[in-house]
Amino acid sequence: MSSGHLDEEPASKGALRRLMEKHPDLVAYLATEPTISRAYKIPYLGGISKDGKTVYLDENLPMELPKTGVPVDKYLAIHERLEWWVMTRLGLDYLGDRSDGGHPLAVRAEHDALIADGYNPDAYEDELAGYIKADESERITAADVPPDLFLGPYEDDQDSLDRKLLPVLRAAQR
Repeated sequence: MSSGHLDEEPASKGALRRLMEKHPDLVAYLATEPTISRAYKIPYLGGISKDGKTVYLDENLPMELPKTGVPVDKYLAIHERLEWWVMTRLGLDYLGDRSDGGHPLAVRAEHDALIADGYNPDAYEDELAGYIKADESERITAADVPPDLFLGPYEDDQDSLDRKLLPVLRAAQR
């Protein structure tokens, strides 16, 4: 779930560094080229398949953000893949605390990659927020979402929108 929690802070650089040092298999996984699908409506703009092989980005999300010029696929894929890996391989919670949650760690990796490529993470998040807000008001049916969407983030940290989405997302998997 790419940016379901806009007010969350990323994990510390040290927490991400320690994670990567301790898990070379995570580094290897992130180094592989992901398969990206834009064939579905995806809550919060991004998700990943249960097997971690396909990153799903919302069909209405532009490939490049018009204001910042950020090509979103790379950065959202980093986020989704790291989040999935730590939740499924290490059993970490979606939010955890600032040092060990799947989402904060994924945000840190996403932001570090943006900075390394010369982009401003705050401007990126601000622009992405408009797409998230529009996405949240969109009605989604079971036919709109991939049948193999990883539901961990929706199940682990439920807010009112997640509670409305989960029955639809579960119905898509039948």
